[in-house]
Amino acid sequence: LLERIRKVFALFHRNPALLLTTIVWSLAYQGISILISYYVALVTFGEVSLLPFLTLVPLVWFFTMVPLTLGGVGLRELAFIELLALIGVAQEGALFISLGTYLALVMSGFVGGVLHLVGPVRLKEEKRQ
Repeated sequence: LLERIRKVFALFHRNPALLLTTIVWSLAYQGISILISYYVALVTFGEVSLLPFLTLVPLVWFFTMVPLTLGGVGLRELAFIELLALIGVAQEGALFISLGTYLALVMSGFVGGVLHLVGPVRLKEEKRQ
């Protein structure tokens, strides 16, 4: 594992553009997850402020990285419940926001996965013609 990590760092060291691209895509993904959480809260509760989501959702993803459960399941929900309680969101509402956010991210990943699986086949067929 340490050797693989070293190789990744060496790759980034040799190719700074790849590192920058990776950072940009990571920030875009985090931004989308914040907007999804905000949108789920907006649909659920009506008028809500974006600012708490800009600060709290990144903390949720930080807690999700703790390697106690598979994929952060349970930790993510607990983090949403505890952190959104700071802005007065009831436990049920926070759980709904957590599950709604996760469902949207899984669905988008599923769509991307299907496109990834179908894409190479279509490209190979186009090259033959």
